[in-house]
Amino acid sequence: MILTADPENVKAMLATQFREWGKGKMLSDAFMPFLGNGILSTDGEQWHSARGIMRPLFMRERVADLDLFERNVQRLIPRLGSGGVVEFDDLIFRYTLDTVSEFLLGSRVRSLEDTSNGFTTAFNEVQEVQSVIMRAGLVFSPSSFFA
Repeated sequence: MILTADPENVKAMLATQFREWGKGKMLSDAFMPFLGNGILSTDGEQWHSARGIMRPLFMRERVADLDLFERNVQRLIPRLGSGGVVEFDDLIFRYTLDTVSEFLLGSRVRSLEDTSNGFTTAFNEVQEVQSVIMRAGLVFSPSSFFA
């Protein structure tokens, strides 16, 4: 595993030398039970196919729809409180989940309004488990999840 924050390295991996980099088997195996064989967990032709399916969602007109982001910012602001301590990371997670679900699926999961939202809780728990799996270097065979 290689980790980098160097802007030139990131540029090479995401743009100028994109085809020379991949997620690799370890990441694919670790994330497949959560993400399936989609754009975030595949390489090569499988990734290219998944990207083609996602492409229409990111047309300029859709990405430029700032009203969608503004609506969710307006839902976020009242939850920031008035001077006390807030769990900002949780609020940003919920803002992002609402915004992304509305952008990609056309409907928000309403996690900013409902803090006990089952989908939000489950999504957060899966992320935490995936984080432990990746940090521990654990790799599971996809067949062990879908036997």
